[in-house]
Parts: sequence; structure tokens; C-alpha cells
Amino acid sequence: GMGWVYAAEDVDLERKVAIKLARTELPWALSRFRREAAALATIRNEHVVAVHAYGHHENAPFFVMEYVQGEDLASIVGQHRKAQA
Repeated sequence: GMGWVYAAEDVDLERKVAIKLARTELPWALSRFRREAAALATIRNEHVVAVHAYGHHENAPFFVMEYVQGEDLASIVGQHRKAQA
């Protein structure tokens, strides 16, 4: 909803990361996006990704987080729906 997530490489630390970039055409979502990043950054739990950084690129906020290999949520929900049918 509020943005796009890309897989990327942190060349300085030599690790794969995920970057979430906010959708700037949704002005109501920008403060919510920052709150999401701030909230995630305070949580330390094996079931929640770690946030490494927050910033702006070309007037769009983004945050860098831990990369987790696996399926996306849409695929998991789709599989669940099929199993329930």
C-alpha cells in the first residue's frame, strides 16, 4: 500500500538489504510511513525485521531494513485462500 520494497546490496557492509520507498502521491501516508519506520526500529524480535536506516531520496522517504528470504505476503495469503476453498 504505502510504498514499494526493493532488494538491494549494502556495499559498505557487504550484505543484502531491503529498501522500502514511500509513495509520494499519497500525502496522508508520508507521516504514517515515518511512524512505521520509527516503530519497527524500536522492536527487537526474531519475527520482526530490523530497520538499519531512514532517509530521503529525491523528496521520497525510505528506510533500509533487514532482508529476509522467502515468499511475499500476497503469495502466502493466496495459498491460504486456496487451502480454505
